[in-house]
Amino acid sequence: MNGFSKLIVYGLAAAFIFQIGGCSVPAAPSDLIKPPSAEDKLPGSSFAEEVQGLLPDGARLLKQAKGKAGQDVSFGDVDGDGMDEALIVYEEGARNQRILKAALLKKNNEEWRIVWDTKGVGYGLSYTEIADVNRDGAPEVVLGWSLGDAGTGLDIYGWSEGTLKLKSKGEKTGHPDENGT
Repeated sequence: MNGFSKLIVYGLAAAFIFQIGGCSVPAAPSDLIKPPSAEDKLPGSSFAEEVQGLLPDGARLLKQAKGKAGQDVSFGDVDGDGMDEALIVYEEGARNQRILKAALLKKNNEEWRIVWDTKGVGYGLSYTEIADVNRDGAPEVVLGWSLGDAGTGLDIYGWSEGTLKLKSKGEKTGHPDENGT
């Protein structure tokens, strides 16, 4: 076999090995990057347990109904200091008089503390996110509330003067469509 024939045989063998070996186009970086989980934020301890200790007796963390499955905490650098804060929503009080609340937690000296909170509206949480929704370069806190048959509510808060302040409040009336919007 001459050199050219050997090259073709070796090339075909390599192609065959790659084909049966499952080699494929590598995943895009956006497919590999996932938001930090609570466990990533506090290695070796339970974030949920630490947060629960900050809440009033009988309060419980809520998970959003739509969007990212099972998400009960959103992380992001709301105040621009280079460190992620945690956004939680919880309910407190008795069954007949339950109160929905959202809180922003900040880590200081390896301990989380509540730096802001607000009362929620409606019957439950439908959506939470920390994102730059108005594309001004600074992230906002987005809270979606379930208003039952009345529709949904959406509150958007931005960091200003050392705290979160309400920037926008909206409601969508009627029943959600098949996409949940």
